[in-house]
Amino acid sequence: MSRFLLAVLLIALLSAFGCGKSAPAPKEKAVNDKSEEAKILPQPQLLKQTRVVSLYFGSPSQYGLVVERRKIFDIPDKPSMIFQVLSTLEFGPRTKLFPTIPATLTVHNVFTDGDTIFIDLNREQNHARIGGIEGESILIHSLVNTALAVYPEFKRVRFLVNGAETDSLMGHIDASQSFVYDRAIVRRQ
Repeated sequence: MSRFLLAVLLIALLSAFGCGKSAPAPKEKAVNDKSEEAKILPQPQLLKQTRVVSLYFGSPSQYGLVVERRKIFDIPDKPSMIFQVLSTLEFGPRTKLFPTIPATLTVHNVFTDGDTIFIDLNREQNHARIGGIEGESILIHSLVNTALAVYPEFKRVRFLVNGAETDSLMGHIDASQSFVYDRAIVRRQ
């Protein structure tokens, strides 16, 4: 994802300052480094717009999630915006909160259908099953709460792993179902 953000910033800078030409730059296509699908990048003036989002990380003092707010670029395309937010979650907290996504799991793609967000995760073949059922619960609800906090019109999240439906993300919790925002797991810090 860092390559994607770097590409977006590079295109924005080149478009903003130009190469000595006075004509406006056409929309650029970029390939998401985690996906082969080409996406249209927003115009550079849109990259100046930011938005504060809520990221849900592990609580250092008790079982649950704590919100960390971040300012990120506001992307008009909803699946792309959710992808950006979840990729920011992958990088981990800036405070003393705990990261929730293991290094062997990455967000590959996000798409929507009706009021459902589908999160496609890449899982390495020899992934670690860290944290047991509580760790998997924190992982799932961190992704779900973060994704659903971006746009209130979405009500549920479904997971895919390596492009296919899955029974479980880490081997403990049934992930073949839809998940909804869980307020009970959110703690105040």
